[in-house]
Amino acid sequence: MSGASTTLVAGIAVLLRTRERSSLVSDLAEGQLPCGVESSKNNLQMTAMKIGLYRNNASDNVYDALLFPTWFVEYSEAMMAEVREDSPGVWQAMLHRLQVYSAAIATDAEAGHVHQVVHVGVGFDTKLLPYADDPDFAAMRFYELDFPDVIAARRCLLDQFDRSVSQRLDLLALDLNVETVHGALDLAASNNNNHKNDNNNNTSFNMSQPASFIEESTFMYLNTSRRTHVVRDLLALGACGSRFHMSVVCSDPSSRCVLPLEFAGKADLLRALGTWDAGQFKVWTFDVQHQFSPHADGFLAMGFSDDVTQVAHCLENNSWSWYRGLMTLEKLC
Repeated sequence: MSGASTTLVAGIAVLLRTRERSSLVSDLAEGQLPCGVESSKNNLQMTAMKIGLYRNNASDNVYDALLFPTWFVEYSEAMMAEVREDSPGVWQAMLHRLQVYSAAIATDAEAGHVHQVVHVGVGFDTKLLPYADDPDFAAMRFYELDFPDVIAARRCLLDQFDRSVSQRLDLLALDLNVETVHGALDLAASNNNNHKNDNNNNTSFNMSQPASFIEESTFMYLNTSRRTHVVRDLLALGACGSRFHMSVVCSDPSSRCVLPLEFAGKADLLRALGTWDAGQFKVWTFDVQHQFSPHADGFLAMGFSDDVTQVAHCLENNSWSWYRGLMTLEKLC
């Protein structure tokens, strides 16, 4: 995802329009963050926004507060308070996205549909941490995948937070430019089988059992051919009963959609999936809403910069307005 860094920086520059906000990078450089997190400032910027979003929504996330120093949490709150005041549309769209993804994870975990949860492109998110810290979910296993440097910093942060909780999260390095989700999980399982712990307790991902897969704005940074390969592989190799929560991008909720594949609105989704020969699916959720103003959200479409036709599909009336949301598929086989 080599284009992701450029895209994120461009996006932050658009969102942080005032002089105070444009100093974000230098502000972050002034403070000392644990575990070498400062080496991944692009991820850190998005982390600051998520923390601020949680806490400005009167929903304190104690895990964020414990993983990161007080000054960073306070800075995050202040930054997102400005976004909420100056750009309420941006704020509402981000909040909605946070809520629908959190609800999707809760549905799978709390209803006991699956016992394996995989978060692709986790960054420094803490959505799965409360479940790993809750004895009621002791039978579940959680897997978090991202770039090697992000995973290394995340492992350090979690060990610092609570090593016993950290051990319930399997952190796996993944570069979607050259690897697939199942490829990373399968490799980790093979390594685990070769190095079982002393009590012979194998906690490897079970490819034959259903799982919940969460992807939040990660596949969009891959070019079309790579994205098609990664998503098709994910769906085809997922066990029967697996659920897939993925970002959706459409020029209109009922017309042209380009993520995670090309289809003409919800009514055409199952037909499009059928062309992949990846199995039979049920659509549980198709929550697509207008996101951000034309200029504020234009940066995300830059993820298609290597595929101009894809960008064109995301345009509506020659503006950068487009629709974005979440879809949940269940593999029926």
